[in-house]
Amino acid sequence: MTVRPVPHLVVEGFLSDDEHAELLQIASDDGLFAPAHVTHPGANKGTTDDRFRRATVADVAPEVFDIFEDKLTALLPHLRREIGIDRFAAGRIERQITAYRDGDFFRPHTDVGDPYAESAARRLSYVYYFNDAKRGYEGGELVLFDEETTDDGAIERAESFVVIEPVDNSIVFFPSTALHEVRPVTVTGEPGALGNTRYTVTGWFRDRDHVRPAPPLDRPTRTALTQRYTPSFTDTGFKKITTPAAVHRTLRAVYEQRSPQAQPESPDVHMPTGRPDFVSIDDISGQFQFALQSIHEEWAGVELEPTAAYGLRIYRAGQTLLPHTDRLSTHVISSIVHIAHDTVDPWPLSITDLDGNEHEVLLEEGEMLLYESARCPHARPTPLNGNAYCSLFIHYKPIDWDLTEWSLVERAQADEALDLLPEALWPAPRVGDANQTD
Repeated sequence: MTVRPVPHLVVEGFLSDDEHAELLQIASDDGLFAPAHVTHPGANKGTTDDRFRRATVADVAPEVFDIFEDKLTALLPHLRREIGIDRFAAGRIERQITAYRDGDFFRPHTDVGDPYAESAARRLSYVYYFNDAKRGYEGGELVLFDEETTDDGAIERAESFVVIEPVDNSIVFFPSTALHEVRPVTVTGEPGALGNTRYTVTGWFRDRDHVRPAPPLDRPTRTALTQRYTPSFTDTGFKKITTPAAVHRTLRAVYEQRSPQAQPESPDVHMPTGRPDFVSIDDISGQFQFALQSIHEEWAGVELEPTAAYGLRIYRAGQTLLPHTDRLSTHVISSIVHIAHDTVDPWPLSITDLDGNEHEVLLEEGEMLLYESARCPHARPTPLNGNAYCSLFIHYKPIDWDLTEWSLVERAQADEALDLLPEALWPAPRVGDANQTD
């Protein structure tokens, strides 16, 4: 376990007296400021949340920040070296005036959002402090938390940290990925007096070449786009066949040998009635992919490459599976290889064919279902009446396959099929991650 201090750089006397006075004149207009926002998971836009952050912010005319632009741009090469940030193509420099008054604060957060947010392009953050008189408040320090790397490689918040005092006419630079907070401000002077507000100009250097990855579409939207903008490979989208005898015998032996070591599967939103058990076969999965590949290729009529062999998955009593389609980038031509079950009643798979018709398919031990898993919604809506139902899931994609969720969105937009898209295509960043200012 190692601890890495967050690199940062403080520069004092950043602006001239005239430039400092110009900023103070702007900040003296309280009408410019509005409550600061944070964005919660699942929200479409920022909202105020006094439990996480309390401050006010002001967006002012771009020419106001001309005094910063040249200085920041000139400093960037030096900042990269001092802070240890990899070289990036400098894009837009964001900036905003923030005011922290009595009781204002900002809990620990980062300045970048999840990979799908615009703020993910931020590379270097800066906070410039300026006061309108001798400080009449306590607190308001910027706290930069060190990073702790655990033995398994995970990066977590360390117990140690660095405290940066809000010194007038100073500026601090740090990586936008750094976890940091603003301690509460407590006014010590007369109410309404000068010097009682912690003013900052806060901003971020952005990477001009940053490209956001594909947005994680909700299932109905993804299914609609997939069915409209991807090719189909078969007549119906699924076919039940007999598993090759040698493959079934081997899988059955593995199931009987390893099932006592089964562990609960990771949580999944499509399994609302409990997690199935999972038996890992990562050490031997390749042989099943190879043995079954030609069967999938003959059925689909295209050359394939294996992408996953998942399982063994063992459903238990009362469990269900909600309707869904699989990952377009990798789960194109797939199969459910049924190995064994101990059930009271048959447990059908519900699957929708390429024409939109719904079917119920029963698999016996030693049978498998070939299906276009990214195109055909499938589910097990009936609770399992029995003790166990075990299958292996094999996935392939066509050679040179390059379709992703993002390419589906681009195709839909090019076709002006915007009615298929959700109102907010990009998911909201996590609380305290994106669109935050200090």
